[in-house]
Amino acid sequence: RLYGTTGPLLEVSLDDKGIGETISAASAELTVKVSAASWIDVSTLTVSVNGKALRSFPVTAGETVAFKLGFEKDSFVTVEVAGEAGEDYAIVYPKFKPYAFTNPIYVDADSDGTWTPPGLSAR
Repeated sequence: RLYGTTGPLLEVSLDDKGIGETISAASAELTVKVSAASWIDVSTLTVSVNGKALRSFPVTAGETVAFKLGFEKDSFVTVEVAGEAGEDYAIVYPKFKPYAFTNPIYVDADSDGTWTPPGLSAR
């Protein structure tokens, strides 16, 4: 239920499930709310499924983005937000850039009650 950050704040859910939880569904709505102090730039949101970037697009602090995702097999979803280090940011966090990443939300796409990691088959 955690995420890492060098400034940006994230609220992420897949339908009613949050970071670290498991949803049983073949499709669900991903909702991402991005927040940050005025001196912390956020400009790009990247959504990944099973460790592969599915979609990247522009985002600003205070924005909430939502869209449907479909899953053919058990999967996991992660989110990243990135920005550029402005002058004020560089004073507070030298050598860093604004960045946040989530732990996964797990998807039991076949709703069998067991999450099977991608690339592994049930025996």
